[in-house]
Order: sequence, then structure tokens, then C-alpha cells
Amino acid sequence: MVKVVVLVPFYSDGCEWREGSWDVVSRHIHRNHPSWDIHTSHVRPSGRFFPIAKARNDCARRAGDWDVAVFWDADTLAHPDCVREAVVAAQDSPLVQWLASDAQIYMDELSTDRFLKGNMIFPYPRGNRMAPFGKEGIYRRPCSGIYAVHRELWTATGGFVESLPGNDSHEDLVFLQMCRIFGDGTQWIQGMQLHLWHPPAPRTLGLNHRLWQELARINKRDVAQNMLQQTYKHKIPWQ
Repeated sequence: MVKVVVLVPFYSDGCEWREGSWDVVSRHIHRNHPSWDIHTSHVRPSGRFFPIAKARNDCARRAGDWDVAVFWDADTLAHPDCVREAVVAAQDSPLVQWLASDAQIYMDELSTDRFLKGNMIFPYPRGNRMAPFGKEGIYRRPCSGIYAVHRELWTATGGFVESLPGNDSHEDLVFLQMCRIFGDGTQWIQGMQLHLWHPPAPRTLGLNHRLWQELARINKRDVAQNMLQQTYKHKIPWQ
């Protein structure tokens, strides 16, 4: 029997928008995936910022002996069939990271408010432009949101790099590059995932962005492994 768990690095910091989103998302998970245990992190912010990488690892540890983990952001929804398809694909191709959608819409404040109050969802994109990797509108091939990771890939990558701070939002792009280097890369299930609006956290480009760029230039596993361990104290395999 394959053990599937849902891992959610949630911390609301008293934000009603984030709490409302997680209430909707958690009920969605319980209703559509009742056999999957949900594990949230106990990590708290360091200063102003919430360390997502550390929180994801904390969830993975708390979940115990799992086979497939569905990393699920507390503000994101996807069709249940897409998520189930990602989990099955992770079992069949355990060294591939499987995103539960190949497109994502960042909803605006009004359409999110109407959804949270009335449970009817008519998404409208934030901003007024289409950007390949922007935080406005709709974009293809997201790197975060909802994705399935097999234990084999998790061990091979060593999980997330815990030393990455929360003021820079590129933790998932770092992990995507690690899946390419230490596994068989990333694939996307056809579908749309919805990111519910909430006040955005302050972000600056820094260490996380730099590591993502460094890994994107590396093709050899031993080079990446030595750099991650020496510079970022990240051990592979997962311990």
C-alpha cells in the first residue's frame, strides 16, 4: 500500500486572507483526498520572514515514513484528478517531480473575496498583463503550488536547502534545479491551478535567487553536491 501524505508549510501570521484560504483549501483536500494525511509545519518566522524551505522539510519529517508527498501550498487549488494523476505519475517515475498543473493563475483580490464568501469560483487574474514567469496574470509551467515527490527523489535531492532565508522566494526553483541534477527533472500535468489572493509578503532577490542561478549552470552531480554541502550546509542524501 503506497502511503501518500500532503505537506503544507502554513503560517498565517494572523492574516485573515491566508486563514480563509487555508480553510477552503484544507476542506477541499479532506473532501477529495480523504485517505491522505495532512501535515503542517511547526516552523515560525525568523524576524519578518517565513522560511519556506525549512518549513517544507519540517513537514516531511513530521509525516514520517511516506512513499509520495504532495507539497501543497495553503493558498492554492487544483482539480482533484490532476493531483491524483501527479501522484500516480510519481509512483511510475519516482525520480521525476510532478507538478499537478501546467498553468497557474494568480487570482485578484475581488474574485478571491467573492469565492471565500460565496464558494463560487470565477477567477480573474491579478494585474492586467500576461507574463511567462510573472506574479501577475496567468503563466505556464509553475514551479510551486501543488506537486508530487516520490521518496526516492526526495532522498536523492536531500530535500529543500534549509539555510535559504524567507525573504527571497526562489526556494522552489532551487528544488526544481536539484530535481534536474539529482533526478530525472520535472514534468507537468495538464490543468490549471488557482492561487488565491492574499497580501503579498515582502520579497527581495538574494541568496535563494543566487543559488537557483548557480544550479542552473551546473550539469554534474558531484559539482552540485560539493557546492551545496560546502557553501549551504546541505547534505545529500536526505537525512
